[in-house]
Amino acid sequence: MVKVRKVAELAIVSTATLRAGDDFDVLIAGAGMAGLYTAWRIQNGYRQSPRLAALAAARPDGCLRMAILEYSDRIGGRLDSVILDDMTHVPAELGGMRFTQSHELLNVLVDALGLRPQIEPFPMSDNSQFNLRATRLDENAITKGFPVPYCLRDGEVGKTPNALFNYAIQKVVGPDALNWTDANWQWVKENFRYTDGLYQEMPLHDIGFWNILYHVLSNEGYTYCWDGGGYNSNTINWNAAEAMPYMLTDFSVPTPYLRFTTGFHTLPATLAGRLVPGSCPIHPTTELRRFEREADDRLRVTVQTTGKPETQFEIKTAELFLALPRHSLELLDQDSSFFQNEATQFNIQAVLLQPAYKLFIAYESRWWDPALFHSGPTITDMPLRMTYDFGTEAERGGDPDDGRALLLASYCDMQGASFWSVLERRGGYTAPPSASETG
Repeated sequence: MVKVRKVAELAIVSTATLRAGDDFDVLIAGAGMAGLYTAWRIQNGYRQSPRLAALAAARPDGCLRMAILEYSDRIGGRLDSVILDDMTHVPAELGGMRFTQSHELLNVLVDALGLRPQIEPFPMSDNSQFNLRATRLDENAITKGFPVPYCLRDGEVGKTPNALFNYAIQKVVGPDALNWTDANWQWVKENFRYTDGLYQEMPLHDIGFWNILYHVLSNEGYTYCWDGGGYNSNTINWNAAEAMPYMLTDFSVPTPYLRFTTGFHTLPATLAGRLVPGSCPIHPTTELRRFEREADDRLRVTVQTTGKPETQFEIKTAELFLALPRHSLELLDQDSSFFQNEATQFNIQAVLLQPAYKLFIAYESRWWDPALFHSGPTITDMPLRMTYDFGTEAERGGDPDDGRALLLASYCDMQGASFWSVLERRGGYTAPPSASETG
């Protein structure tokens, strides 16, 4: 069985101890990117906040007392790299694996941390391949008129799935949509109304993306986008005014992707290392359970060792930052004034649940032909949905004779994720699961 190990840089190494009655100025729940970034910004700029500056001034040493509470034993949250079979130059990115120049805040952070030399292009082909309805084809063949296995209408023929998304968006908001700026799209989100035989002056933000796609495309055209787009979550019924610029920015218009040469874990590891030692300890396997504001305007916070309710105790803080995803918020004790607020519940439930799945397989050598299996995704309508060639040790800076290769064998979401999730029913596999297990 291939050896799997976590990246050491993400492990929390802390000698700080959290005790009942401890009193803080700032507590941050979550040591993912949101929590680490919040801590870094506060440490470097809290004096710009009259509230935080006053809290620090009230301390004998004049310094803000901070801490981060982390449920797990590692930092990084959804940025998680693992190493298969000691292939240290080809980390398996279980979470985020690439970004673009449009991620403005992330790019500013990369430069502020001096990480730009560790950024390189994420390989993507300009001729993506597909295997749809048992037919193998690529973008070049489609645009040249190769018949796709879908009964498309006039206007839909000869378009790749992404081009068909563009076509649908342009039919709704106009032919110049591909060239619009963020300011243009902001105006659309706030003001654009769609009118035709069905929709009469209806704000675009009140129309679901699924509805609008089904309305302007044929049934087969919609299915072609669903199958060939790779991500089922792109075609679900979310706000059409939000979905359209997202689709154009990240998928439909050619986008140069970037990655960390050393793995995406480099970002949270570097950020955690920039926190001032001793002044913002990260407490691992520490679970936030409940919080409530007291009469003196401070927060009484209940914590425990992760999964051990018998270890519960209380601490206090002036400010609490919840750097947590939706499900983590829902696991907290809801019997508090914060969670019983209608606006809070509305905002939490506004986050759409989009399950995703990744399966990585390490091989002794690349058995596929790179000339036929291009960089970037190969997309299928089968549960694999998308596969990526992550390269070999030699290609990524390792031993020139080391041909071991890493394949992202499945990158899927929604229905695809539910298909593979049955593999979680038991622990590690020393042999392939039986057909009855995978259903």
